[in-house]
Amino acid sequence: MTGSNLGQRSLLNRLKLVNQLPRHMKRRTTCYIHFCFPALFVLLLAAFPALAQNKTVTGKVTDAKDNRALEAVTVIVKDSKLATQTRSDGSFSISVPANTKYLNFSAIGYETQQVQLGASLTLAIAMVQTEKSIEDVVVIGYGVTRKTDVTSAITSVKEKDFNKGAVISPMSLVQGKVPGLVIVNSNGTDPNGQSSMQLRGVSTLKGSTSPFVVIDGVPGGNLNNLSPEDVESIDVLRDGSAAAIYGTRGSNGVIIVTTKRAKSGTASFNYDSYVYTDIPKKFPAVLTAEQYRAYADVYKRTNPTFVLNDGGASTDWFKVLSKTPVSQVHNFSVSSGTDKSTIRAAVSIRNLDGIAISTWRKIVNTRLSFTQKALDNKLSIQGNIATSFLNYLNSDNTIYGDAMDRNPTFPVFNPDGSYFEDPLDSKGNPYARRMQTEDGERIKHINGSVKATLDLMPNLKASGFFAFQRRDAISYYYQSRDAFLSRINGQNGNASRSTSFSYDRTFEYTLDYNKRLGKHSLSALAGYSYQDFMSEDFNASNRNFLTDAFSYNNLGAGQAFAAGTAGAGLGSGKSSSTLIAFFGRGIYNYNEKYLLTASLRREGSSKFGINHKWGLFPAVSLGWRISRESFMPEKGLFEDLKLRLGYGVTGNQEGIGAYNSLATLSTGASFLWDNTFVPTYGASRNPNPDLRWEKKTEYNLGIDFALRGGKVSGSIDLYSRETSDLLLDATAPVPSLIHQTILVNLGKMRNRGVELALNLKLIENKKFSWTNSLTFSYNDNLLQSVTYGASTSAPVDHYSLPQNMGSAFRREVGQPIGNFYGKVFKDFDVQNNKWIFYTQAEDPALDAQNKKIIGNGMPKMFAGMSNNLSYGRFDMTVFLRGTFMFDLLNIMDLVYTNRARYSNNFLQKGLDIPISSYAYSNYFIEKGDFVKLDNLTMGYTINTGKIKYLKKARVYASGQNLLTFTKFSGRDPDIQVNGLEPGLAMMNFYPRATTLTLGISLGF
Repeated sequence: MTGSNLGQRSLLNRLKLVNQLPRHMKRRTTCYIHFCFPALFVLLLAAFPALAQNKTVTGKVTDAKDNRALEAVTVIVKDSKLATQTRSDGSFSISVPANTKYLNFSAIGYETQQVQLGASLTLAIAMVQTEKSIEDVVVIGYGVTRKTDVTSAITSVKEKDFNKGAVISPMSLVQGKVPGLVIVNSNGTDPNGQSSMQLRGVSTLKGSTSPFVVIDGVPGGNLNNLSPEDVESIDVLRDGSAAAIYGTRGSNGVIIVTTKRAKSGTASFNYDSYVYTDIPKKFPAVLTAEQYRAYADVYKRTNPTFVLNDGGASTDWFKVLSKTPVSQVHNFSVSSGTDKSTIRAAVSIRNLDGIAISTWRKIVNTRLSFTQKALDNKLSIQGNIATSFLNYLNSDNTIYGDAMDRNPTFPVFNPDGSYFEDPLDSKGNPYARRMQTEDGERIKHINGSVKATLDLMPNLKASGFFAFQRRDAISYYYQSRDAFLSRINGQNGNASRSTSFSYDRTFEYTLDYNKRLGKHSLSALAGYSYQDFMSEDFNASNRNFLTDAFSYNNLGAGQAFAAGTAGAGLGSGKSSSTLIAFFGRGIYNYNEKYLLTASLRREGSSKFGINHKWGLFPAVSLGWRISRESFMPEKGLFEDLKLRLGYGVTGNQEGIGAYNSLATLSTGASFLWDNTFVPTYGASRNPNPDLRWEKKTEYNLGIDFALRGGKVSGSIDLYSRETSDLLLDATAPVPSLIHQTILVNLGKMRNRGVELALNLKLIENKKFSWTNSLTFSYNDNLLQSVTYGASTSAPVDHYSLPQNMGSAFRREVGQPIGNFYGKVFKDFDVQNNKWIFYTQAEDPALDAQNKKIIGNGMPKMFAGMSNNLSYGRFDMTVFLRGTFMFDLLNIMDLVYTNRARYSNNFLQKGLDIPISSYAYSNYFIEKGDFVKLDNLTMGYTINTGKIKYLKKARVYASGQNLLTFTKFSGRDPDIQVNGLEPGLAMMNFYPRATTLTLGISLGF
């Protein structure tokens, strides 16, 4: 019997049953049959068309360039709330109404595509990655986001915008490119010089001022283990709301470095090489041998007993101590991959030579990165392994200071070829000292990381991350038996050697959730982090060697250690610490108009006192894309306009040693017991159970804008940051404590400022383009309070000047950091050979010591401007950088303009000073403002279309530090302006130079 017949009989039987019912029930049932059934039938008829109108669209999304699957691509029905995201293999499935005509596909780093639906419901989408879309990606803590979704002050610098030419440090790539970030290499082109960094002013009295560095997700990454050529992008988290996710290490900002990785597709080989030389710009103008001899008659008038110590030569000691260096850098990389796996390997060989004799640095860096997908693309594994082998001879900047002080009539060598030494000299021949001294270090770095990410379910991922960093170093020193200082000090050879070993390990686990539902988009992160650190060292020294043959390699051959004489000894140490954190973040986006980001980190450190082991670091930031509001004209002035407001709390624990909160023990005095002196152990540090991190609270108000047509874009930020619980060594109450000082949290400091970034597309056509980028920052610093207990700290004078001239700086509540404090020059008393200074009676602003604030060495304003021009295959970059509103103390003039130094030598400008006595005053304070033509690069891209195996080729020439515009009379105003003692133009220096570079870049 068919199903249709069964259905008919069933219905007839039911009708018969209805006729058998009582009348009142029959009436109700008849009503049910005659009314309810038709109504139900109508509803079913309405429902079936609705069901019939839905259809399922499936497909796969890939990268148009290399065909790799794209994950987390948003697929949304046009003009509706229906949306989904692609899986890890790029596939998607979405149920849409039958009348749907268009689907939109969007992803970070790719152009949005609108696809029209046809007869086929299976789609293959190839998304195009453009330069503009790459620029839209910003790296944040533990992830990435679109630039349009950023609600904090973050600057992202890509490879194409890096500074060109010879670059020693990776951070030199972005010098002058990030508003508020000050990068200074006070030793200029010294191959062993290290850059110092400071973001938005100094915010500590004892801790580190450098931003926290993260390299490929590794917290505390070592920039010395990284070749600049391996860097793909550098992102700087400038405000507290962005940096709070890093807790106790985020107060100085965070720098996130992303290295290059392979992409799926055809294998590629790249070779980059350049050679450069340094040309010294300006040496101090001391008396030449001729001027020195000529001044003898003048000097004898006031010093009748003076006898000219004429060595019979004419020596330019600066030239003697310098050479023309030639440095070479070679980088080779190979990369390849498929949609399942990629691999990139790179080797960098850097032979860097310095201007100063016996100064060089040799580095071999290797880096291997890979990705692998498994489990139907649900599991993704990324890894990095990097090594660095470094060998260098230390730069001795004192030799140039001693060259200023050296009699220019002294020869370098005696007639027999031995080094000339004057028995009355206290420092010796600087050339001989350098050549008779070995002072260097060999360092091995190795670090590795691996990250596994598993798709637990749609929109939810779990990740595990492990990283390891290790550093091994051997430092060595040997000064020969014949060296002048070795002989006069009775050392007969001086040797030392030290080894150090350190490592840190990182374990991190995170959950990531991403969901888009109509106009709502949510991204959530939860994580756990564990990091431990260990370092140990050993050192030994000895003197009085019978021969130089062993150098520093046989310390036991020295006689001093066995004899128990001074200058010989052993030492060692070890320390460890641990950092643990729980963190979370949520990013919410409503209709691409209203943005919210909130994060929280709870972190504990073994460094902190027992009463403050854990800290809480919250942050919240809001964004409003005003340009997407209906009241904004559709084709108005702004293509994009976003208002940002952020708040964040961060910490700084870098000023705390591993055991600073504890009472540590060390050997003390001996006591007599039973006719024997017995050594003792005692407390070497006062404990502080309340020791904690420095805490910075920051507010940031920002505007991001882009004018219609994309010709003008940029951002403006206003910030106010207050650092409390400043770390400082304070005077301890004795008793109840044992030692005179104790490390405590005792003050507040404030920084306020404004930052501007502006990008201009001045000309853009098929033949010629000209773009300009400008950065500007202004910062105002104030020390608000320094209190310990119930008392307020008195002003502190610091940095002792030579020749017993007192202190250069005064740190005082209510004043900014970096104030020069001294007397005010009035005139010269030639008859009595004295300086005349204003007194308090003449100037009420002077204090009882007849001193006042006479300048400040911390710049308030920084600016950078980059011009990029291209015409056909030619390109040119012009970069200018400036620092403004600060003073410099010219210590070189303070000491070496004194004619009392005539027995050695002095600066030519000292001839214009009518007296010869030492005194510190505003006479030696100068304006430090300057503008530099920092980089000029010209390049040509060769047409490789007819060359079979060559894909790209470019040659270029570059000049760095070409011109300086300043009123400063010293060597170079671009000196150390970071930290607590900024603006000191020192006596000892490394020559500033113009760097000329020739380079080539090839791709196969």
